[in-house]
Amino acid sequence: MRPIAPSAVLCLTLAIAGALAPAPARSEAVNTRLGGPGSPTTDATDDSRLTPDGEWAIVLWDLQTDGLYELYAIRRDGSEGHSLSAAAPAAEVVSFLISADSRYVVYEAELLSNGVRELRSVPIAGPAVTARLSPDWTDGDGVVDYAISPDSSRVVTYGDFEVPGINELSSAPIAGPTGSSIHLSPAPVANGEVVEFQISPDSTRVVFAGDLTQVDRLEYWTVPIAGPSASAVRLTTSIAAGTTTSSSIHISSDSARVVYTGTFSTASQTELWSVPIAGPASSSRKLNPSVVAGGDVHTNHLEITSDGAYVVFFGDLRVDERREIWSVPIDGSFGDAVRLNPTPVAGGTLHNADPFVISPDSTWLVMHGDLETDGASELWRVPIAGPAASAVKVHPDPVAGGDVGIGDYEISPDSEFVVFLGDLVTDDKIELWSAARDAAPETAENLSAGLITPDDVLDFQIAPDSSRAVFRGDLVFADKHWLFSHALDGSGSRQFLTDELFSNPDADVDDWTITADSRDVLYEANPDDPDRNELFRRRIADGEDFQHLSDGDPAWSDGELLGSSPEGRGALFLSDTQFDSAFLLWIADDWILSANFEEGNFTEWSSSVP
Repeated sequence: MRPIAPSAVLCLTLAIAGALAPAPARSEAVNTRLGGPGSPTTDATDDSRLTPDGEWAIVLWDLQTDGLYELYAIRRDGSEGHSLSAAAPAAEVVSFLISADSRYVVYEAELLSNGVRELRSVPIAGPAVTARLSPDWTDGDGVVDYAISPDSSRVVTYGDFEVPGINELSSAPIAGPTGSSIHLSPAPVANGEVVEFQISPDSTRVVFAGDLTQVDRLEYWTVPIAGPSASAVRLTTSIAAGTTTSSSIHISSDSARVVYTGTFSTASQTELWSVPIAGPASSSRKLNPSVVAGGDVHTNHLEITSDGAYVVFFGDLRVDERREIWSVPIDGSFGDAVRLNPTPVAGGTLHNADPFVISPDSTWLVMHGDLETDGASELWRVPIAGPAASAVKVHPDPVAGGDVGIGDYEISPDSEFVVFLGDLVTDDKIELWSAARDAAPETAENLSAGLITPDDVLDFQIAPDSSRAVFRGDLVFADKHWLFSHALDGSGSRQFLTDELFSNPDADVDDWTITADSRDVLYEANPDDPDRNELFRRRIADGEDFQHLSDGDPAWSDGELLGSSPEGRGALFLSDTQFDSAFLLWIADDWILSANFEEGNFTEWSSSVP
């Protein structure tokens, strides 16, 4: 929410499509400044972003007064722009959200008159007439948090507007008008308050946690998103004296059920429960089997599958301090819970930091722990419904001292591969591996094999279309991290994406990302000056269509990549190319906006720049 520091990395742009020159042939990028020329003292912030439909850039900018940030909407092609917050009472904008339908901005503003934070909405396309969505203020600091419903119809506000430090919930239509806010949470006991909330995926209800009936005893509640507070229903089952729920809300993707944890029968043992989202509490079902003395369901690793059918949870249910993974149908009972991991060897357990990842299609998961050899991390796959006997290790045995799942492991968006880091070949030399979901362990592919002087893969990203992994590592020169890509199935050749850096062994890749369309990688590197990052774009599949995106910028300029456009063909970035240390918002596009843009129809868009 603050302007980026002058030392931030250089501006990034997306290049003109079509010029497929052999690497590393260079071409200029075409950049569009989004907004006026600014001044030596004004900055756009790194919270500026494109609307979900890609048509507008919403810019947080201190254009009028140095250090006082306001909101602006600027067309993606730079053809028009206007203030969104100027018509509101004098205030500094401190945060904002964009509605999923790209029609409204909802923003939090701190009034200059009294420091109270209020919530306002404004149509992105205009007119710039704001509506106050937060409740009338009596006392307190105002807005603490807020959220827009997935269907873009309403906004939920969380904050203290009547009693300082006592936070409550309210809701209002996103279009207002001012004064249309309605309370969602019932009046609490003295010093009780709401501590957390979540809107259901279907936008009909709000689930929240709070100590409304007894201080320091949290309970879950549900209420229609349009209220009133009198219709709020408690969801949690009867709580024994001295016990409480855990503040962590989980709603199924179909908005049918809520999963919660708490110490309901004893003050020292956490349990797992499920209840219909509309209640009542009496319909709650306990999901976990019996727990040994000292054991618990762990609240930090609890997940509902994306199809809403299963709950996967983690805990030391059978042996105290031996962590294991379980799954249970979300509408099932404790007798339906199935353990997913094989029984660990003596001393073995699932890792507490990253015990499992569920596939996007909700059919299987990968677990991480020392199940076969105490002290040696492994990855295992298993169907989401189990049983544990069907669990299979996804990789070959590592060398002595080797581990798997070091730092990160992910399942591809199409649920066909697990990609992971590990030192399977050489101890303490991190490689990148890929394993097909149903393949034998020995068929896992080392995607980083055979590089010049193998050292460590630092990080990786999987393309959204699941075709390739792009990874960064010091695999050519020590401590200099460059980019490579390889097909997830190991086919074809690995691509060296940063060979323009090869002539300078001191050059390093800093920030980088794959575009939303899976076509390109955008990255920052310092091939010419160790203190100045420049920006580049490259095709990830073949390493061709190389473009030096910041070519021609002043030698003193810096910037920051904010991300690719929703369709992947534009890049939004900050740059101080006009005034040193004064950052403005820019975009580089290789699609020219034309007919049907607002309807999301890209068929008449042009891919050539005049």
